[in-house]
Amino acid sequence: MSKKLVLEKVSKSFALDGKMIDVLLDFSLSVDDAEFVCLLGPSGCGKSTVLNLICGLLRADKGTVSFPGSGEKKVSFMPQKDLLLPWRTVIDNACIPLEIRGISKTAARQKAGELLDLFGLTGFENSYPSQLSGGMRQRVAVMRTFLHQGDILLLDEPFGKLDALTRAHLQIWLLSVWSEFRQSVIFVTHDIEEAIFLADRIYLMSERPGTVKAEINVDLPRPRTAEMITRPEFVARKKTILELL
Repeated sequence: MSKKLVLEKVSKSFALDGKMIDVLLDFSLSVDDAEFVCLLGPSGCGKSTVLNLICGLLRADKGTVSFPGSGEKKVSFMPQKDLLLPWRTVIDNACIPLEIRGISKTAARQKAGELLDLFGLTGFENSYPSQLSGGMRQRVAVMRTFLHQGDILLLDEPFGKLDALTRAHLQIWLLSVWSEFRQSVIFVTHDIEEAIFLADRIYLMSERPGTVKAEINVDLPRPRTAEMITRPEFVARKKTILELL
């Protein structure tokens, strides 16, 4: 597979109370075309900083961030908060990236409307964010991210604040959506089972300053199903990661 993204020996520091804090140190990562990669690590290890460097919100102090074979960087970024606009309906929130690209509101609503079923939002298109559950809000935010049509999707702990049952349901749902679009994905999480369930590969990060502690191939069959977490091969990978922590 061709590389969509390469980070090579990236380091990043921030000033805090007059001192420089190293957040990332010689961090390297690559993502192939249509690959689902998870960044797994403890809170504060620099996972979100990696995403901010990739999408250009931050610049690395050292190292390189490159997009091989791509003349134009096209990245879609979903931060931890859904950031839905409270005065816009579901369909109009989802349409924002299309409108930014100059597509008329009518055409944007039509394009988004074609995806409502896939994203489980049929019947909620005219609802406002305040009328939705946490899980439904995340569906809208993910749909908006996909409609940005980036070559690489950056998802920063999108299910981290949801209850366990909703999170498990949305993990299966996300994989079904991804199977339709087949974009490259970097998914940030601190949940070991979530990372194994979703990913083709996992980058296990150390505590701050974040670096790659291990790179783990997850060669479990797709499509992934809920019962997979009970299989011996799944449990074996979880044990491997726990031993590396």
